Amino acid sequence: MKIETSHIRICTFYSENPTIDFEAINLLIIDLFEKLSIQDHIATHIKTATAFIKPISSAISNSEERIHTEITGIKDSTTKVLDELSTFIGKYRSTSPTAMSDDLECVLNNAYPTARISRNFSEGAFILNHMGSSVYIQNNTETTNLTETTVTDFLKKVKENNTNAILLAQYTGIIDKPNYHIDIYGGHIVLFIHMVNYSIDKIKIGVDIINHLSDKLRELNHTETDHSISKPMLEDINREFQTFIKQKDMISNTMKDNHKRIMAQLEDLRFPVLNQYLSTKFTSILRPGFKCDICRIFTVNTLKGLAAHKRGCIRKNPVNGESKENIPPG
Repeated sequence: MKIETSHIRICTFYSENPTIDFEAINLLIIDLFEKLSIQDHIATHIKTATAFIKPISSAISNSEERIHTEITGIKDSTTKVLDELSTFIGKYRSTSPTAMSDDLECVLNNAYPTARISRNFSEGAFILNHMGSSVYIQNNTETTNLTETTVTDFLKKVKENNTNAILLAQYTGIIDKPNYHIDIYGGHIVLFIHMVNYSIDKIKIGVDIINHLSDKLRELNHTETDHSISKPMLEDINREFQTFIKQKDMISNTMKDNHKRIMAQLEDLRFPVLNQYLSTKFTSILRPGFKCDICRIFTVNTLKGLAAHKRGCIRKNPVNGESKENIPPG
């Protein structure tokens, strides 16, 4: 194909520059135009792709933020619900009159099978009517020592019920009130007991103290027109009773230790060789078994039976030789 031009400017340019190749210049211009055309095409595609991707990216970002917000909200709500549930359960276990009193009611019924026991559900307390006497018993299962506020509230209940009373701290002590401390409040005998752990013995001792002192005060009131116990005398009574509790505890532990030693000595009285010989001749001869190394009394023929026995024996015979039923010194 032949191309001709009569354009004055083009002809003048090549006439003044005879060394410049016409074809080379045209090829250069063609390359330039082609490159510019490709770049424009690419740029157009990039703009189109960007316009398409941008809303998708924005939607994904918004979804991530929304999901994160929702997950955070669910987590916070779940944590709040669990905290409230834990608080409610803890409050119910520690303060609910029903939860506090169920175990004590069983203990009182076992300790006094012929008594009339009235339960006050709102206060978690009982009125024990036994042998002509009435005792108001308030139960407390707090895990910290009972404060003066608790004692004050208890004394208000004593006044309302107009009877002798006992405050039981099942798992703790009582601030400013020694164990088995005795007070006279409004003409009534009031007793404070620590670390009860639903022990029948501790509760019965407390009730016996109330009944004994109440009888003596009643006798004195019948024989004297003006009778009262002075504070120094009441303090002396408390000191004497604390000494009594310590001595009783020591005697009880001594008797238990002696019993264990005697039973162990009895178990050692054996004829193992004679028993071995006779067991080959007679089926009635006792065969050796497995003996409990805790109580040193129980014997069984199988290790499985020994293991089952030990689970209960450990609770009844602690390693330190003290029983949960022992009354702690004041």
